[in-house]
Amino acid sequence: MPLRRAGDVHRQTSALIFGVPEDQVTPDQRRVGKTINFGVAYGMSSFGLARAEDSSCRSGQVHQGYFQRFEGVDRFLKETINSAEDTGFVRTLMGRRAAWRRSTAGTGPKRAAQKAVAVNSRSRGRPRTS
Repeated sequence: MPLRRAGDVHRQTSALIFGVPEDQVTPDQRRVGKTINFGVAYGMSSFGLARAEDSSCRSGQVHQGYFQRFEGVDRFLKETINSAEDTGFVRTLMGRRAAWRRSTAGTGPKRAAQKAVAVNSRSRGRPRTS
């Protein structure tokens, strides 16, 4: 089930992940949805999610379930990172090129940060107003 364009995306994510109607999503469930939407998109691992949510048993299932339900997100993330690695830049939503350079120490937290920069760059590039 895809997310709708209008409405509270964190509530929608939580409803899908927890299997409840949107109007029954609790504030805690919405917080988990918000953490997942931002954290997973920027490379948060199951371990990172567990630490953020203080719920290690549930986090692996939620993390895995997120990408099962939202295949397009996983595809977008992989395509963005692969493209950045291949070309050395990321194309923004407005079509601009944002340079992206992978350091030689691309493992662990440093690698996750580099991936986050690539993904975050995709949403930048608004046209100049001056």
